[in-house]
Amino acid sequence: MKLHGLCPDSGTMVGMLQTCALCSDYARGSCVYGQIIKHGLDSECHVANALIDMFTKCDALTAAKSLFDKCGFEKSTLSWNIIMNGYLLHGQPVEAIATFSQMKVENFQPNTVTFVNILRAIAELSALRVGMSVHASLIRFGVCSHTSVGNSLVDMYAKCGMIDLSERCFIEIRNKVMVSWNTLLSAYAAHGLGSSAVSLFLSMQENELKPDSVSFLSVLSACRHAGLVEEGKQMFKEMEERHKFKAEVEHYACMVDILGKAGLFGEAVDMVRNMRVKASVGVWGALLNSSRMHCNLWLSNAALCQLVKLEPLNPSHYCQDGRLVEVNNVTRIKNVPACSWIQV
Repeated sequence: MKLHGLCPDSGTMVGMLQTCALCSDYARGSCVYGQIIKHGLDSECHVANALIDMFTKCDALTAAKSLFDKCGFEKSTLSWNIIMNGYLLHGQPVEAIATFSQMKVENFQPNTVTFVNILRAIAELSALRVGMSVHASLIRFGVCSHTSVGNSLVDMYAKCGMIDLSERCFIEIRNKVMVSWNTLLSAYAAHGLGSSAVSLFLSMQENELKPDSVSFLSVLSACRHAGLVEEGKQMFKEMEERHKFKAEVEHYACMVDILGKAGLFGEAVDMVRNMRVKASVGVWGALLNSSRMHCNLWLSNAALCQLVKLEPLNPSHYCQDGRLVEVNNVTRIKNVPACSWIQV
């Protein structure tokens, strides 16, 4: 990357790094890094922060950590937040929690972003004791009612198996937004609390909140886990007729699973045939699992045939039939049933 002999300012460099981060362009970001070193701008906190952020988003976490650990710039709370988020982006919640602990040791003041990050890490680990400790800190800081923090608490407690505490934290959120409602809906779905999810969904409407596609997916998923067939049908109908949402493939997968598990295979097949979008692995998988559950060999064979087309090398489709064989070092399908009722 050429800068035509000009000495760039730090603002220009930060802008370029942000662009590289958005595009995950490590090669270009490395060129910018070289120019930053050349012009001695790496000691400026906002430039170092932009560099760390760029590295984490370009799958160069080791470089980000190395730069963060350098003593060449004065860290800020933002610096700690960026590296914590980097660990979370790369599926390392333990390291994110360790960073939070070190941040406290070095007497940096956490802010709401810090707490959202740490609660996300705790949720991924289902680390209830750590979560309760952080919650106590939040109470001392007086930020439990902050919308983003409250949402994170709801999610964290749900993933730690404490749905009653999720509900309590939801109530305490002062300014609830759609994400707040959807987070609790998702929590109910994960715990199979279909009736609670439906009640919350109706409460949303009573509060004149317009549900979005995530809301409908969560409530349908809750009905799916709880076996609430009529409620699921009603929610799906409301989504399309009252709220004018076009069902996405995930919504169809939930409905096919709801109908299939109830043994309503005629309705499930009609649902698949009349979908506005192409059926996914999730849709066919739901039909396969439910037809196997009810020993419907004909339908399970038809669903398996479609799954084989989409994922021919996925062994989970053959857990009962064992039809994957290897010929001349190439995995082949043996005795795949004919697609007897639908060709897509």
